[in-house]
Amino acid sequence: MDFASVLESITRVGEVLDRAVEARRLVADMQGRADAIARAVAGLRRPRVLYVLWGNPLIVPGRDTLITDLIRRAGGDSITAAEALPYPRFSVEEAVARDPEWIILAQHGEASVDQRLREWEALTLLPAVRKSHVRPVDGDLVHRPGPRVVDGLAAIARIVHPERVR
Repeated sequence: MDFASVLESITRVGEVLDRAVEARRLVADMQGRADAIARAVAGLRRPRVLYVLWGNPLIVPGRDTLITDLIRRAGGDSITAAEALPYPRFSVEEAVARDPEWIILAQHGEASVDQRLREWEALTLLPAVRKSHVRPVDGDLVHRPGPRVVDGLAAIARIVHPERVR
C-alpha cells in the first residue's frame, strides 16, 4: 500500500457509493496537497528517519508500506525501508547502528507518548537525541489509508523539514 493506492481506493469507493464526483474532488485536493509538499521539499537533503510504530517490542515500517512511502514523499529516507517484512521487529541496537537523524514515535489514540519520548531521549549517543530530533506524530493520520493520510504526510514533512513545510 502506498499513497497512490489510497487515492485509487477513495476513487473506487466513491464510484461504488455513487459519489464519484465527490471522491474525485477529494482525491484532487489530497493530490494537490501532496504535490505542494513535494515542491516544498524538492532538492533538499533527505534526512535519515526512524519511524517507530510500536515501542515494545520495537516495530518499524519496512519496504512497501504506506508509512515508508509517506516518509519518502515528506523528504526523508526511512532507515528501515529496505526491510523485507512490512512491519519487522527491530532492536534498539539496530536502530542506533543506523544512526537516524530524526526519530518519529507514533502516538496511538489517547495514549500518551511521554514515557516513550523519555526512553528515546535517554539514548544520548544518538545525534538525533542530542539535537532534540525526537518527535511524536498522530498514528491515526499516518497508519490509516483514508482521506486524513495527507494530514499525516504533512505532519511528517513538518518534522523532517520544519524550515520548508508549515
